Amino acid sequence: MKKTLLSLLLSLTLASCFHTPSPPPSTNSPQTEQTKSEPSQPAPAGYTGDQLAGNSAPLLDFNQADYERALLEYPFVFLYFYANWCPICLEEVPNALYPAFNQLDSDQIIGFRVNFKDSATDRDEQELARQFAVPYQHFKLILKDGQPVFNSNQEWTTQDYLDNIDSIITY
Repeated sequence: MKKTLLSLLLSLTLASCFHTPSPPPSTNSPQTEQTKSEPSQPAPAGYTGDQLAGNSAPLLDFNQADYERALLEYPFVFLYFYANWCPICLEEVPNALYPAFNQLDSDQIIGFRVNFKDSATDRDEQELARQFAVPYQHFKLILKDGQPVFNSNQEWTTQDYLDNIDSIITY
């Protein structure tokens, strides 16, 4: 009986990460508003996306033009594939991703929050996910000179972000 109950709970937990439910009915839903952030400062010179976090290492809301420019200007590009309906994303982004980028002290990396299979996902974001075979939301990818060098599907704390990014950019 305990084994069956444990299997059921595990299945339900995993299903919440892999299942793509209908997007929320309104972009003004509490979940969507919870993770929207006012830009902490104007985007770096030449970039047009909202800066969500970061000082020396900016974290921007994805747009194709900024991404292409970043590939030319930064040796490392961090991508976080986010869905506005994902409970892990809703917890991790404001409580770990943003604080980590606010603490990073490096001009070698820029980050992007990329919408993934949610109501805000555009064609460029869909294509980027296809290009890197992104399996699901809350997926993290670090590129070096435009090529993937690290990925993770695990939930991270602020310290995990700092440790993993530091180990990649100082290697």
